[in-house]
Amino acid sequence: MLSAPPTTSPSPNALVANFHSGILAAAPQGCPLAADGIAPVAISGNGATSYTFSATGTITLNGGSDSTLRRYPGHPATVHSTARVSSTRPMKRILTATVLIVAVVALVLYGQPWMITIFSALVAFLAAYEYIQLSAACGSPIPLWWMAASVGLFFLIVYKFPQETITAVSAGVLILFAWNAFTTPLSKVLGETAAGLFGLLYIAYPLTLIPRLWREEDGPALLLFLFLCVWAGDIAALYIGRRFGRHKLAPRLSPNKTWEGAIASVVASVAFGMALVGLGEYLSFHNSNFTRLHTSEPWWQSLLLAIILNAAAQLGDLLESALKRGADIKDSGTLLPGHGGILDRIDALLVAAPVLWFVLALKEFYSMGIF
Repeated sequence: MLSAPPTTSPSPNALVANFHSGILAAAPQGCPLAADGIAPVAISGNGATSYTFSATGTITLNGGSDSTLRRYPGHPATVHSTARVSSTRPMKRILTATVLIVAVVALVLYGQPWMITIFSALVAFLAAYEYIQLSAACGSPIPLWWMAASVGLFFLIVYKFPQETITAVSAGVLILFAWNAFTTPLSKVLGETAAGLFGLLYIAYPLTLIPRLWREEDGPALLLFLFLCVWAGDIAALYIGRRFGRHKLAPRLSPNKTWEGAIASVVASVAFGMALVGLGEYLSFHNSNFTRLHTSEPWWQSLLLAIILNAAAQLGDLLESALKRGADIKDSGTLLPGHGGILDRIDALLVAAPVLWFVLALKEFYSMGIF
């Protein structure tokens, strides 16, 4: 452990600057330390990429993703030596993403409707569990038993009677309303019931659309197109934004997101989405027996759809950031190594999937054909 001599308390007006894994400037035992030339600090642990601050300016390496460093006015940062911070987080992130992508693609291409439904329901249960933690942190606790039962009922009714979606929502919310009326302070009945209703609409409903989209005409290709647009856009925004980002996109919601990353996200979604369409066309042209990637819409409609889905996905990412910032937490959970929680991984999908369903409904209503 490296430690620094006592320093004065941070200024209330301390400047906060983003910091990513990289070079830490350090000094020998007992001498002032400097992190990235910003401020004297004490450092413990190693192999981490995020830092927890104490009231005296101590930084503890805790293995997260990004954090902030405070610049303390009046403390010159003299660099004596350097040490590189190593982390297994990028590798964990890649391995986790690879496993999930392979599993999802295999399920979409070779699964059965009941498999798609069960997988979607499992993801919904896990995301809903993380959501009730967020809601509780915001002062609106939701009973776990109610959320689990409501999500299960939602998927069961949608699977058997998809036209009765509103029935599942109404039944679940009325039960929660009655429960809160008799068990919580009256001033909290409305807020806690509304939080439960929002959880169903925000998490359960979009994920019930996944098996329904799979059963549409060209459903497997349609789902893969959706996933590719979301995944490619997310990856491009992360890495291009981190490397080249200069102009903040929505600093109040997500300070690390930039316009450069957002533009790269759109380009990646279009590129990978159209590559999937092109692969389907190629297989059809060569009379391949593998028809799961076949689509029937004109290329320009696929191009437009990729842009729309990317915009929806980026909005979904920002909206979940708003929830987490309101709850004062960084990640919704820790289930996925290198990624955080389930909700962190599907936040873009939770908006993109309903948007895709709405686009299909509009096309059908105006007799424009089916994607």
